[in-house]
Amino acid sequence: MFLLLLLVLLAPSLDGIQVTPAPRRTAPSYHSYEQMTRFLNEIARNHSDFVTLYSVGRSVEQRELWVLRIRAPGSPVLGLPHIKLIGNIHGNEPVGRELILNMADYLLKNYKTNEEVKWILDRTIIHLLPSMNPDGFERSREGDCYNGPGRENRNFVDLNRSFPDQFKLNTIPPQPETIAIAHWLTQVPFVLSISFHGGALVANYPYDSNPGVDDHGLLEEILRNVSKGENLLDLWKKLSPDEQDLLVPEESLTPDDDVFKYLAKTYSHNHLTMYQGKTCNNNQPSFPGGITNGAAWYAFNGGMQDFNYVAHGCMELTLEVSCCKYPQAVHLPRLWNENRKAMLEFLKQSQLGVRGLILDKVTSAYIPDALLHIAGRHIPFTSSKNGEFWRVLLPGHYILTVAAHGYHSQSFPFTVQTPNSTYPTSTWLNIYLQPVDPLISESSSNHVQMTSSSDRGLCLTLLVFLSTCVTVQFWS
Repeated sequence: MFLLLLLVLLAPSLDGIQVTPAPRRTAPSYHSYEQMTRFLNEIARNHSDFVTLYSVGRSVEQRELWVLRIRAPGSPVLGLPHIKLIGNIHGNEPVGRELILNMADYLLKNYKTNEEVKWILDRTIIHLLPSMNPDGFERSREGDCYNGPGRENRNFVDLNRSFPDQFKLNTIPPQPETIAIAHWLTQVPFVLSISFHGGALVANYPYDSNPGVDDHGLLEEILRNVSKGENLLDLWKKLSPDEQDLLVPEESLTPDDDVFKYLAKTYSHNHLTMYQGKTCNNNQPSFPGGITNGAAWYAFNGGMQDFNYVAHGCMELTLEVSCCKYPQAVHLPRLWNENRKAMLEFLKQSQLGVRGLILDKVTSAYIPDALLHIAGRHIPFTSSKNGEFWRVLLPGHYILTVAAHGYHSQSFPFTVQTPNSTYPTSTWLNIYLQPVDPLISESSSNHVQMTSSSDRGLCLTLLVFLSTCVTVQFWS
């Protein structure tokens, strides 16, 4: 109840907002919060048939967390996957903020003339959140390449350490921005996601956390010193043997590691330079192919990409897209040019794998909140309120198990074919579940009652934020 009250208090309203036209921008520059708000409103006004502007919540200082939703007019009512791009979770890493604003402008201006853009928008619903940490951005300094002010929110909390974690109870106090994202994930069945960062050049995939991580403050102190130019070897020699053992990185892989590696490589190899795996300075590790497992680089708890995947089945990458955290604005055109193709290719990948509808075998009604599970991949995902489901999978043979309250669970074999064109393709399944006979006891072994992943995500949120949680049944 307390969480719901927080969400209500933080919920914004667009009524009464006074908007002035966005000024013409001649030289490259970053958008302030006010400029970004005007820009987004102008896009929404000029492309009202494509765009809905909404807010998922407010920051500590009551700035809106704006989201621009893009959906092509006339696109199918059912079956379109949702993708989100999030920028600026660290306020002093704003390149992603500008990449997202540029992408919004690019998609909307090129829909009628660019085959690739039209293909993406006709098949995808895209949600763009340019700044998750607008308070931190307002405190940060352009040209500060290392660890200047603004990384944290106004409560001086690192938002990418403040989410519920699958391996360790997160005791960081709940933040308005984190609560907003957690609630957003219960409202929209996201399939894929990107979180943009700065300070390196690499595509990072889950997990960031691992069971052995306990106190990563020492590691973060070392990374801060390295980013300031101190020699890594000298810092290493200052550590005790126990501290050195604590900091040896180990991979922490998800059950969908093949898909995550594919997604990371898709971005890296379509980026102009990321795929080369070059380091930003002599103190950083190299990244073969321009990708890394998060924990293999450095592990930490409470990250957003792990929460997306474990709590909601949404596959998120953390993309480090500039060696300098907050480069001078003169570099923005180059950074956009380096990332544009990679961003477009990533958006296409929601079409790869399996999708379909979960239906009542007797009435053909849509079944919402069914829980789905791919054999050998124990992270479940859920059907939408309209019974839709999506899962990104590589070509191969799979078995899908579906369970829903009031229905018999069933398993279905299927195949994801190798695409025969430059555009990904998916396998469509209409799955009909047989309702349970009301005369049969609910304790029957044929009746499986599961909680949806949205409930599971809410449970994890309650567990961390309120120190309480109802019992959640997971797939065995």
